[in-house]
Amino acid sequence: MGDPTLMQWASAVLGAAAAKAAGGNAKTGASVAASQTKNNYLSHEQQQQKLKELENAKEEDKAAIRTKWDELSDKQKGYLILINI
Repeated sequence: MGDPTLMQWASAVLGAAAAKAAGGNAKTGASVAASQTKNNYLSHEQQQQKLKELENAKEEDKAAIRTKWDELSDKQKGYLILINI
């Protein structure tokens, strides 16, 4: 799936279903999932490493891990904008 719009829609559908299955708000789940897909500039390998770190982290360390990876994503986004990709 190479079309960014299609990827956002697919994420929204899955996010809504996951939120609803977990007893949450489907609209919020869809919105969060679509936003994460649109604003993620990590490679697949980086995403996997982030998830692994979060899975193995203590609860009090998870915010710092998310911040670290969010900053890297923002840096990579800036680089892609700079080179016009």
